[in-house]
Amino acid sequence: MASGSLGAVALISIHPRFANAILDGSKQVEFRKVGFKREITHVLLYATSPIQQIIGYVEVSEIEERSPAALWRLYREVAGIERAAFFAYYRGKKTGVAVKVRRPQRLARPLALGALHQGAVPPQSFLYSTPDALRRVQARVA
Repeated sequence: MASGSLGAVALISIHPRFANAILDGSKQVEFRKVGFKREITHVLLYATSPIQQIIGYVEVSEIEERSPAALWRLYREVAGIERAAFFAYYRGKKTGVAVKVRRPQRLARPLALGALHQGAVPPQSFLYSTPDALRRVQARVA
């Protein structure tokens, strides 16, 4: 898909520390235990407590599934997480998912989840969103 094209959009729940690291560019890959079933082009970042709002978005450049050890070797320099915490997260898992991100965009003002998805509750991991929701978030970039 062409850079900037709107395809499938995911909204992920992420600790504010990691969301902010993604938005400041120091964390260039987000790790997940489970991959997406659709080809994702953009991810909306829902910062968990205490923020509990969407604070930005990123483009997805690539998604890889590999062993946790292989993911660490490949991405430790841009992981934004300490080695011990990384391996604790994947404890007992044979594979993990790396979502490589680019072009982080921080919102001028955080946005409540309900403003995009009426009645939605914060996802445990992620939920699929829509290109229209992404456009509305893009309109709020600082």
